[in-house]
Amino acid sequence: MTRDLVSTTRRVAPIALNEAIGPILWIAGLGVFTRLLLLLIVNPSVDVFGGDSVAYATGARASLYSLFAMEIPWRVLIMLQCMLTIGSGVGAFLILRNVWAGLAIVACPFLAFFDFRVLSECLYVNLTFWAFLLYRTRWWSGGFLGLAILTRAIFVLLPAAVFLTRRTRQSAIFAATAFLISLPILALPPTSPGMNLWIGTWERDPQWYFKGLDNPSFPSYARVTPEESAAVADGDDGYLLHAAVGRIESNPFQVITTWAIRYPRLWIGTRSDQIEWRFHGMGWVILKCLFFTLNLSILAFGAWGLMKRPLFAIPVIYTALIYIPFHNDETRYSLAALPFLICAGILRLTQGPEMGTERNRSPTLFRWGQLSAVIPRRSVGGRL
Repeated sequence: MTRDLVSTTRRVAPIALNEAIGPILWIAGLGVFTRLLLLLIVNPSVDVFGGDSVAYATGARASLYSLFAMEIPWRVLIMLQCMLTIGSGVGAFLILRNVWAGLAIVACPFLAFFDFRVLSECLYVNLTFWAFLLYRTRWWSGGFLGLAILTRAIFVLLPAAVFLTRRTRQSAIFAATAFLISLPILALPPTSPGMNLWIGTWERDPQWYFKGLDNPSFPSYARVTPEESAAVADGDDGYLLHAAVGRIESNPFQVITTWAIRYPRLWIGTRSDQIEWRFHGMGWVILKCLFFTLNLSILAFGAWGLMKRPLFAIPVIYTALIYIPFHNDETRYSLAALPFLICAGILRLTQGPEMGTERNRSPTLFRWGQLSAVIPRRSVGGRL
């Protein structure tokens, strides 16, 4: 165990069981309540039998997630995914020593929406979050990031980003562990990087695939050639990669302009456009407006909080940069950044200017029996 890791763990006294049980029950209870409430407005069964969910459930998409989606009944899988995200909320409380962070994670509707979908988002988002949450206290935390890479290959460069930005023995162990765990990805077929890059050279909005990727309606500005159209139909990823590079080299200004036009869609929206609602009308409009406002609030407060949380900033910045040239017109592609933005914003709001110390005026929020002061007012040491 490295020196900086030992010093950090010594500064962080463990939360006593009698102090933790109350907040854990509150966090778990809020997580269950939030998901039961959301089930009144969304219908998860519709999405299971269409789109990318079919690719995971049939094993057509090579991913660690497919191993679970193929073998576990979808209703059970959704229950497990809900438990996974609620567990992340409990972990945020125990490790960050901030009950607000745990409550915010389990109550976030955007994370809960993907607990209800047979997509890899729930698994890789939670694995990535655990990796960075445990970074200072467990040398093997990089293993979680390695599993996240096996789930979503686009994160394959994230371990290197951690090492290059921190340059410590601890970060080297973290990165090496992640790469070792993710080595089986070399034996898996690539998940269409050529097609995603090619789409990224012209895509401005998602309207072209509203009828499904198997029946695309390419816009006129895409200037798709007959050869490219045939390659899409045949799944010729190599040809599309070559075509994408050719487009970037021949007309870089137009491609960069396309990236700029599309980029806000990665972050800004209601994060509920691809779920099946049980109702429409004025209630639907009000909820969509609330979700839009909530998303902007998370982004704003999270960005503010990341200024004091350099470790949490790494996966957020990586997500913000890595998707720029690729197909990225859905907010779900930035979902991995949300737990870090939520926790960074909450920690900045509830902690004083000195990192790791609670504000003296912070009120006691919960009581369990005669227990008060759910969050012990002592230093947690070290910056995340």
